[in-house]
Amino acid sequence: MVRALQPRIFVIENVDRFMRSREFELLTASTNEKDGDLRDYVLQTNLLNAADYGVPQTRRRVIVLATHRDLVSSHPSGEPLKHPSPTHRKPDGKNDEGALFSHSRYWVPSRTVFKETGLETRTTELPDRTCNLLGKTLPGTFLTTDLHIGRNPTKHSLKRYRAIPEGGNRHNLPEELSTPNWINHRNGSGDVMGRLWYDRPSVTIRTEFYKPEKGRYLHPEADRPITHLEAALLQGFPLNYRWVGSKVQIARQIGNAVPVGLAKVIAGDLYRYLRAAEPGFGANPSVIDLSAVEFERLVRDLFLAMGAEGWADIAAGDGRADVLATSKDVSSGGVRLIQAMRWSGPVGLESVHALSHLMAEYAAESGVLITPSWFDRASEQFAQQNRITLINGTELRHLVGRHLNVELSSHVATPPDDALNYGAGYA
Repeated sequence: MVRALQPRIFVIENVDRFMRSREFELLTASTNEKDGDLRDYVLQTNLLNAADYGVPQTRRRVIVLATHRDLVSSHPSGEPLKHPSPTHRKPDGKNDEGALFSHSRYWVPSRTVFKETGLETRTTELPDRTCNLLGKTLPGTFLTTDLHIGRNPTKHSLKRYRAIPEGGNRHNLPEELSTPNWINHRNGSGDVMGRLWYDRPSVTIRTEFYKPEKGRYLHPEADRPITHLEAALLQGFPLNYRWVGSKVQIARQIGNAVPVGLAKVIAGDLYRYLRAAEPGFGANPSVIDLSAVEFERLVRDLFLAMGAEGWADIAAGDGRADVLATSKDVSSGGVRLIQAMRWSGPVGLESVHALSHLMAEYAAESGVLITPSWFDRASEQFAQQNRITLINGTELRHLVGRHLNVELSSHVATPPDDALNYGAGYA
């Protein structure tokens, strides 16, 4: 894929042992060999700890930054993209009094997460709901706040949990609650059946964090493993993030993710590096200047961010609509037909009529018509009478800023001053 697309920069994340693997040797060799697949790239490799970047988790991962040699040559620094400098540090018992420059902040403890979640869980199951994703019916969507789900431990497991203090592990268990293997092997991992600390970051959140026999995954205080909610927050996911899948599938998504805080710092440095090389990079995009594919992606991401459940493309680039798709209307539970036109001129009544016919064809309860320009008055009147929402360029810019945190250019198509028959669009 890299060879075909030739991106200016790409990033690889892997476990710490990756640097000692044969795969890493081959990756490095491919940049040094004359006919190597990655001969056009310069690699920067380092082992980063997520806790050093404000994540309440001591997760060590190899981060490979690959910068295209042409970009290195054109960059003012003449250097490839480098790894971000740590923003936090492990507490060392020292203070910064009298220092000429203040040091980075201390690691963020897990208490910042657990103070936001309850000691007890009310259910062991996810809410009973499904969604259609790429033509498949799957459990979801769920907000992060839906993930505070517990387990049904045996009485024996509960006795074990109660016997382990904060920061303790299997070695704290009395003989009757331990196992012959644990008793005979006093060395090895001290995290097995371990309880987290309030005043330290958590250990690495893996895909089976809900099993305390797999690591240090007992709550610092409650006699239970951490929940999916707590694991997601320790990874940095926001409360309004949406999840799809079973409990096991979502746990795998959480455990395999790059911590949000670490990803954000790397992405920020990457963005600033590109801005320095290309001053025009990252300028606020204009909707009208987007390609058909970019416009389609923008509309899809917007509606998913606004709570649409599922997204099924029907057609695109057919000469009239750049986007034509269906999604589930959360308020009514019915099908909603979404059509978007990347036009610079007014959208007339015939386009709204066409959408109403498509709504009947797809048995849609409602429709949405989007344009970066504007609608005439007749279109607005017809839409109001036929369950169609109209979103003009000004409203589209507002919605994208609010839900996607993307600031579009203020240059949107607007009606001419002498136009007498246009509406203000849907607000």
